Amino acid sequence: MFLTPLLSPLLTLTLTLSAFATPTKRPPTSGLVVSITSNTPSIDSIADLILTAKVTNTSPKDVKVIKYATVLDDTRPTRSFKVTKGGKDVEFVGVQLQVDLDAAGDDESAFALIPAHSSVSVNHTLASVYDFSTAGTGSFEFDPLVRFFTLAPAIPGVAGARVNAAAVDRLVTVNAESSSVAVEITHDVARRELASKRSTVRCENSSRAEFMRTSYTESRKLASLAAQYIRSHTGTGDALFEQYFKTNSEGAVAGRFEAIAGENDEGRGMYCSDPYDVCSAQDGGIIAYTWLATTEIYYCSLFFTSLPSTSLCSSTTDNMRKIRGGTTLHEFSHALSGTDDVNYGCPRNRELGKGEQMNNADNFNCFATEVYKKQC
Repeated sequence: MFLTPLLSPLLTLTLTLSAFATPTKRPPTSGLVVSITSNTPSIDSIADLILTAKVTNTSPKDVKVIKYATVLDDTRPTRSFKVTKGGKDVEFVGVQLQVDLDAAGDDESAFALIPAHSSVSVNHTLASVYDFSTAGTGSFEFDPLVRFFTLAPAIPGVAGARVNAAAVDRLVTVNAESSSVAVEITHDVARRELASKRSTVRCENSSRAEFMRTSYTESRKLASLAAQYIRSHTGTGDALFEQYFKTNSEGAVAGRFEAIAGENDEGRGMYCSDPYDVCSAQDGGIIAYTWLATTEIYYCSLFFTSLPSTSLCSSTTDNMRKIRGGTTLHEFSHALSGTDDVNYGCPRNRELGKGEQMNNADNFNCFATEVYKKQC
């Protein structure tokens, strides 16, 4: 994979990340702590393994680091873990990146911000990026790679200063503490090929197509946050969970969110057209729909007036149902879990019975957006 390869200076970001190191830059004390959990301590198939990396900032200041090839990057098949079995390394078979740090420095999406005394969590699936097949079944140890990097600020007008140099010369190492996790894989360690990371957007309108892709990405992030929230509050009698899912199994609900977070069926289409005349059939007001026979998703014109997840941190409420990622999460709840539309609106969704809540797509939407608001 290549990111802006024609710009300079270019920096090859190797999987060991050694290319970032220089003898004159010593890692500062960051206060970052990385913990790893798995969805289960023993699993039949490597394809079902999900590792959650939680990066906690214990310091009184926000920490901003480059995401590429770290445990904070859950969108690229890069080396985020050292995987061993019986003390022997399991071969990494993913990708190396070539990064233009000057371009990355101007792109906020290249960074992850961990606020002071807060945490950021991401999920990883590793079946296609490590050679588990050669290693065979057994107990595997997963150690996160915890060497992060940040850029010292550029200060215009300071002649000859390092902070006024190119981005590659302003790179600063940020080390973190970490812990590992062991998982027993009992049966299926067959090699998986790298798969498409998304359902296929089919829309001739380029701006709408990009809007749909962004919504898809945001829906997976909402689902990942919701799953991690449930896993971290299991057994605590969490009030938010009980409002939307009463006494339903925490593991079952988290599993549905994890299925959305890990969705990668390139055969499933996402359309901006309305071949079944559903959008206009009821005098408007239809945002999107899922054709259950094919699990394909169709977006109506109203969808393209919806807002990014970040709007939840300002004036938009989860009950306004205007969050584009929440809409796509709602539709994927239909497509992947076969949920129904029992009810709409977060206050009314909280009043449903236990069985109805588990079967109502909007409960998953409302819960995920409320979890997102908690991190604002």
